[in-house]
Amino acid sequence: MTRVKICGLTDEYELRCALRAGADAVGFIVEIERSRHRLSVDEARGLIRMVPPFTASVAVVEPSGVDEAVRLAGHLESDALQIHGELSPDEIRELRRRVPQRIIVAVPPGSERAVEVSRVADAVLVDTPVSSGLGGSGRTHDWSVTARMKSSLHAPLILAGGLRPENIVNAIDAVKPYAVDVSSGVETDGRKDPAKIDEFVRRVRSCQ
Repeated sequence: MTRVKICGLTDEYELRCALRAGADAVGFIVEIERSRHRLSVDEARGLIRMVPPFTASVAVVEPSGVDEAVRLAGHLESDALQIHGELSPDEIRELRRRVPQRIIVAVPPGSERAVEVSRVADAVLVDTPVSSGLGGSGRTHDWSVTARMKSSLHAPLILAGGLRPENIVNAIDAVKPYAVDVSSGVETDGRKDPAKIDEFVRRVRSCQ
Protein backbone atom coordinates (compact mmCIF):
# COMPACT_ATOMS: atom_id res chain seq x y z
CA MET A 1 0.00 0.00 0.00
CA THR A 2 1.35 3.41 -0.95
CA ARG A 3 1.37 5.70 2.09
CA VAL A 4 0.34 9.35 1.97
CA LYS A 5 2.03 12.28 3.68
CA ILE A 6 0.36 15.69 3.65
CA CYS A 7 3.11 18.23 4.25
CA GLY A 8 3.38 21.95 4.89
CA LEU A 9 0.54 22.07 7.42
CA THR A 10 0.42 25.40 9.21
CA ASP A 11 -2.46 25.31 11.67
CA GLU A 12 -5.00 23.13 13.44
CA TYR A 13 -7.59 23.46 10.66
CA GLU A 14 -5.20 22.15 8.01
CA LEU A 15 -4.06 19.36 10.31
CA ARG A 16 -7.63 18.23 10.92
CA CYS A 17 -8.35 18.26 7.17
CA ALA A 18 -5.40 15.92 6.59
CA LEU A 19 -6.42 13.63 9.46
CA ARG A 20 -10.03 13.42 8.32
CA ALA A 21 -8.88 12.45 4.84
CA GLY A 22 -6.92 9.54 6.27
CA ALA A 23 -3.32 10.70 5.78
CA ASP A 24 -0.74 8.22 7.04
CA ALA A 25 1.67 11.02 7.94
CA VAL A 26 1.53 14.79 8.42
CA GLY A 27 4.46 17.16 7.94
CA PHE A 28 5.43 20.47 9.52
CA ILE A 29 8.18 22.70 8.11
CA VAL A 30 10.25 24.06 10.96
CA GLU A 31 12.54 27.11 10.86
CA ILE A 32 13.20 26.94 7.11
CA GLU A 33 13.01 30.61 6.24
CA ARG A 34 12.53 30.27 2.49
CA SER A 35 9.36 28.22 2.94
CA ARG A 36 6.01 30.00 3.05
CA HIS A 37 4.80 27.10 5.22
CA ARG A 38 7.46 27.61 7.87
CA LEU A 39 6.62 27.34 11.54
CA SER A 40 8.54 28.19 14.67
CA VAL A 41 9.62 25.32 16.90
CA ASP A 42 6.87 26.17 19.38
CA GLU A 43 4.17 26.36 16.69
CA ALA A 44 5.23 23.03 15.22
CA ARG A 45 5.47 21.36 18.61
CA GLY A 46 1.92 22.45 19.45
CA LEU A 47 0.57 20.89 16.27
CA ILE A 48 2.67 17.74 16.63
CA ARG A 49 1.11 17.16 20.03
CA MET A 50 -2.33 17.12 18.38
CA VAL A 51 -1.41 14.26 16.03
CA PRO A 52 -3.21 11.10 17.19
CA PRO A 53 -1.73 7.63 17.59
CA PHE A 54 -1.23 5.66 14.36
CA THR A 55 -0.61 8.82 12.32
CA ALA A 56 3.06 9.73 11.95
CA SER A 57 4.23 13.28 12.65
CA VAL A 58 7.16 14.48 10.55
CA ALA A 59 9.24 17.56 11.31
CA VAL A 60 10.86 18.94 8.15
CA VAL A 61 14.15 20.62 9.08
CA GLU A 62 17.33 21.91 7.47
CA PRO A 63 19.92 21.76 10.25
CA SER A 64 23.40 23.21 9.91
CA GLY A 65 24.83 20.19 11.70
CA VAL A 66 24.09 17.22 13.92
CA ASP A 67 23.92 19.26 17.14
CA GLU A 68 21.23 21.54 15.72
CA ALA A 69 19.27 18.54 14.46
CA VAL A 70 19.43 16.97 17.92
CA ARG A 71 18.22 20.24 19.46
CA LEU A 72 15.25 20.39 17.13
CA ALA A 73 14.42 16.72 17.65
CA GLY A 74 14.38 17.19 21.41
CA HIS A 75 12.06 20.18 21.29
CA LEU A 76 9.69 18.87 18.64
CA GLU A 77 9.24 15.25 19.75
CA SER A 78 7.93 14.24 16.32
CA ASP A 79 7.88 10.64 15.13
CA ALA A 80 10.31 11.39 12.30
CA LEU A 81 12.74 14.05 11.12
CA GLN A 82 12.91 14.88 7.42
CA ILE A 83 16.38 16.25 6.79
CA HIS A 84 17.06 18.72 3.99
CA GLY A 85 20.50 20.15 3.34
CA GLU A 86 23.93 18.63 3.16
CA LEU A 87 24.45 16.43 6.20
CA SER A 88 26.85 13.67 5.21
CA PRO A 89 26.05 9.98 5.59
CA ASP A 90 28.35 9.87 8.62
CA GLU A 91 26.44 12.77 10.16
CA ILE A 92 23.14 11.04 9.45
CA ARG A 93 24.49 7.92 11.11
CA GLU A 94 25.51 9.93 14.18
CA LEU A 95 22.12 11.64 14.28
CA ARG A 96 20.36 8.28 14.29
CA ARG A 97 22.40 7.28 17.34
CA ARG A 98 21.45 10.44 19.22
CA VAL A 99 17.71 10.82 18.59
CA PRO A 100 14.74 8.44 18.84
CA GLN A 101 13.08 9.69 15.64
CA ARG A 102 13.14 7.89 12.32
CA ILE A 103 15.28 9.79 9.81
CA ILE A 104 14.11 10.67 6.29
CA VAL A 105 16.71 12.30 4.03
CA ALA A 106 15.67 14.44 1.05
CA VAL A 107 17.67 14.23 -2.18
CA PRO A 108 17.11 15.48 -5.74
CA PRO A 109 16.33 13.01 -8.54
CA GLY A 110 19.43 11.27 -9.83
CA SER A 111 21.43 12.22 -6.73
CA GLU A 112 24.85 10.59 -6.59
CA ARG A 113 24.68 10.45 -2.79
CA ALA A 114 21.27 8.75 -2.64
CA VAL A 115 22.58 5.19 -2.43
CA GLU A 116 25.07 6.01 0.31
CA VAL A 117 22.46 8.00 2.24
CA SER A 118 19.97 5.14 1.90
CA ARG A 119 22.34 2.88 3.85
CA VAL A 120 21.98 5.04 6.97
CA ALA A 121 18.53 6.67 6.64
CA ASP A 122 15.16 5.10 7.37
CA ALA A 123 13.78 6.46 4.09
CA VAL A 124 14.88 8.62 1.16
CA LEU A 125 12.60 11.36 -0.15
CA VAL A 126 13.13 12.36 -3.78
CA ASP A 127 11.93 15.89 -4.51
CA THR A 128 12.36 18.32 -7.39
CA PRO A 129 15.13 20.78 -6.43
CA VAL A 130 14.91 24.56 -6.55
CA SER A 131 17.72 27.09 -6.82
CA SER A 132 17.43 28.07 -3.16
CA GLY A 133 17.76 24.50 -1.93
CA LEU A 134 16.19 21.08 -1.99
CA GLY A 135 12.50 20.59 -2.51
CA GLY A 136 9.42 22.71 -2.22
CA SER A 137 9.31 23.57 -5.92
CA GLY A 138 5.78 22.36 -6.63
CA ARG A 139 7.18 21.01 -9.92
CA THR A 140 7.35 17.43 -11.12
CA HIS A 141 10.54 15.81 -12.34
CA ASP A 142 11.36 12.92 -14.66
CA TRP A 143 9.76 10.01 -12.80
CA SER A 144 11.72 7.49 -14.87
CA VAL A 145 14.91 8.78 -13.23
CA THR A 146 13.42 8.24 -9.79
CA ALA A 147 12.13 4.80 -10.75
CA ARG A 148 15.67 3.80 -11.72
CA MET A 149 17.01 5.18 -8.45
CA LYS A 150 14.55 3.11 -6.46
CA SER A 151 16.08 -0.20 -7.52
CA SER A 152 19.47 0.76 -6.07
CA LEU A 153 18.33 2.17 -2.72
CA HIS A 154 18.63 0.35 0.60
CA ALA A 155 15.73 2.23 2.20
CA PRO A 156 12.13 2.97 1.16
CA LEU A 157 11.61 5.74 -1.41
CA ILE A 158 9.15 8.59 -0.86
CA LEU A 159 8.13 10.49 -4.00
CA ALA A 160 7.54 14.25 -3.85
CA GLY A 161 7.54 17.21 -6.21
CA GLY A 162 4.56 18.62 -8.07
CA LEU A 163 2.17 15.86 -7.10
CA ARG A 164 -1.55 16.62 -7.22
CA PRO A 165 -4.81 14.70 -7.59
CA GLU A 166 -4.64 14.90 -11.40
CA ASN A 167 -1.24 13.19 -11.74
CA ILE A 168 -0.84 11.02 -8.66
CA VAL A 169 -2.07 7.79 -10.23
CA ASN A 170 0.44 8.13 -13.09
CA ALA A 171 3.20 8.99 -10.62
CA ILE A 172 2.55 5.90 -8.52
CA ASP A 173 2.36 3.72 -11.62
CA ALA A 174 5.70 5.07 -12.87
CA VAL A 175 7.70 4.94 -9.63
CA LYS A 176 5.86 2.52 -7.31
CA PRO A 177 7.09 4.40 -4.25
CA TYR A 178 6.70 3.39 -0.63
CA ALA A 179 4.95 6.72 -0.01
CA VAL A 180 3.99 9.97 -1.70
CA ASP A 181 4.34 13.47 -0.25
CA VAL A 182 2.17 16.43 -1.26
CA SER A 183 1.88 20.05 -0.14
CA SER A 184 1.06 22.77 -2.68
CA GLY A 185 -0.70 20.24 -4.92
CA VAL A 186 -3.62 20.11 -2.47
CA GLU A 187 -3.89 23.87 -1.95
CA THR A 188 -6.13 26.64 -3.25
CA ASP A 189 -4.86 30.22 -2.95
CA GLY A 190 -2.01 29.08 -0.72
CA ARG A 191 -4.16 27.21 1.80
CA LYS A 192 -4.81 23.50 2.17
CA ASP A 193 -8.06 22.62 0.39
CA PRO A 194 -10.00 19.82 2.12
CA ALA A 195 -11.65 18.72 -1.13
CA LYS A 196 -8.27 18.42 -2.87
CA ILE A 197 -6.79 16.55 0.09
CA ASP A 198 -9.71 14.12 0.07
CA GLU A 199 -9.40 13.59 -3.67
CA PHE A 200 -5.63 13.09 -3.49
CA VAL A 201 -5.93 10.45 -0.75
CA ARG A 202 -8.82 8.77 -2.55
CA ARG A 203 -6.84 8.44 -5.77
CA VAL A 204 -3.80 7.05 -3.96
CA ARG A 205 -6.00 4.45 -2.28
CA SER A 206 -7.49 3.53 -5.66
CA CYS A 207 -4.03 2.34 -6.73
CA GLN A 208 -3.87 -0.34 -4.05
